[in-house]
Amino acid sequence: MRQIDEPSYRLARDGETAWVGTGANKKLDVGTGVEGWLKDNHASLLLLKCDSGRAGRPAAVYRQVYVWGGFLDSDLPERERTHLFVDLARRTAAEVVRQEGCPDVRIADRAPAVAG
Repeated sequence: MRQIDEPSYRLARDGETAWVGTGANKKLDVGTGVEGWLKDNHASLLLLKCDSGRAGRPAAVYRQVYVWGGFLDSDLPERERTHLFVDLARRTAAEVVRQEGCPDVRIADRAPAVAG
């Protein structure tokens, strides 16, 4: 999880949304106040606003959750592996919301169904 500012948020959101148009990304619906994408490499990317007033980086009001990794080489079926990435991103975002408040964000209780 990273803290990012408004320009970085817009850059990430616009870039990932553009990839949806090419078919390389798919939108993920993981709740209210959170934007999400399933990338073509099975990675999950979520962006949410969480203005918790952290003194260290007051302009970094967005949180970026990006889950990817090497366990894609496992024996699990592709659909199951993809679902695990999406669910891990969802659970991470839910924990951020729990710890920091994030009043405009509601994370879904379950990860959305995804194709393999």
